[in-house]
Amino acid sequence: MQLRISDRNLELPLDVRRAIERRLRLVIGRHAAGIARLHLTLSRSRSPTEAETSRCRIRVDLRQGTTLTVEDAAADPSAAATAAAWRLQRRLRQRLGTREVA
Repeated sequence: MQLRISDRNLELPLDVRRAIERRLRLVIGRHAAGIARLHLTLSRSRSPTEAETSRCRIRVDLRQGTTLTVEDAAADPSAAATAAAWRLQRRLRQRLGTREVA
C-alpha cells in the first residue's frame, strides 16, 4: 500500500505527520491488503466569515478498482485527520464487508 500525506496552506510538523500516519495505519489495520493507494491531504481554510478550520480529505484507491473519498474538518489538523480516519474505517467496513472483532 502506498501512503502519501500532503498539506496545503499550513505547515505540518514532522511529529504530527508521523502521529497521523500511525493513526491511519491503526484505523485501516486489517483492510490494508485491499488498499492500493491512500492519499491524505490536510488544508487550512481561512474564510473571513467563519473561524479558521483545518480540513482533511482522504482518497483511497482499492485494489478492486473502486475509489473512496472521505472528508472532515476541525479546528486542529490532527483532530480533522482523526475524524476523517474513523469515517474512512466505517466506509472500508461497508465496502469490504469485514467487521471488527470485540
